[in-house]
Amino acid sequence: MCRRTSMLVAALVLTVSFAHAQTRTGRRPSPKPPVNSSEPSMPSTRRVTITLKKGETVTGNFIGADTSTVRVQVANNELKINWDEIASIQTGDASIPNIAATPEKPTGSVLSIEAGIVYRSGDVKAVARTLFYLLDDDLGKILKDAGVKFPIVRGANNKPPEALTANDFAGMFGVYAKYGDHDGETFYADSLAALKPHIVKTVTTDFIGKATFDTVAPGTYYLMAVASTPQSYAMWNMRLELKPGPFAVSLDQNNAIFAR
Repeated sequence: MCRRTSMLVAALVLTVSFAHAQTRTGRRPSPKPPVNSSEPSMPSTRRVTITLKKGETVTGNFIGADTSTVRVQVANNELKINWDEIASIQTGDASIPNIAATPEKPTGSVLSIEAGIVYRSGDVKAVARTLFYLLDDDLGKILKDAGVKFPIVRGANNKPPEALTANDFAGMFGVYAKYGDHDGETFYADSLAALKPHIVKTVTTDFIGKATFDTVAPGTYYLMAVASTPQSYAMWNMRLELKPGPFAVSLDQNNAIFAR
């Protein structure tokens, strides 16, 4: 009886020991909490320097980019910059694929003008506060094609109507712009009506004779204006070939169709 009891006790001890060993060596670690995919990822530490078209620069950590914006971390804040504001992006990290923005080529022309009358003494009188027209055709041709009646006045050289040139019409427009109507004729009023559909843009010069036509489509234009001078008037009817980008022109009596 004692021997059987000793064997049962030994078997029980072995069973308990085995179970305890299994519990210690086979325990699995508690699972990690699931990652919330809605949480934002940590910003990249890749440094970029963005040059804006206005000339300013932004330096920070590149976060990401899509078709409309580039996201950069600057001073713990996320900054979104539109692609059309960016001139270039520089980075020392070659792993950022081809994110440099290429500056857009200008698609329009910006016409800057400066007008003045140069006297023999060397003095220059600015053509200030004067309305300049950008036309899609020659002024004289516009008036002649519109059938504007040419007034018979002193200085018309008694030419028959069929012999009048486009320049005759342009010159007479300058006379009436300076001196007004004459003998009840309606030449100037009719001229303005014919001119209106051909006006692309207008600007008025400032007090030093400068002005700018912004964003004009490339093409052929005529720059026209009539300005008062101490003795008479000056008039321009200049043909221009505008290309994309900036374009500047200086006006004086040497490129006017009439100046006195």
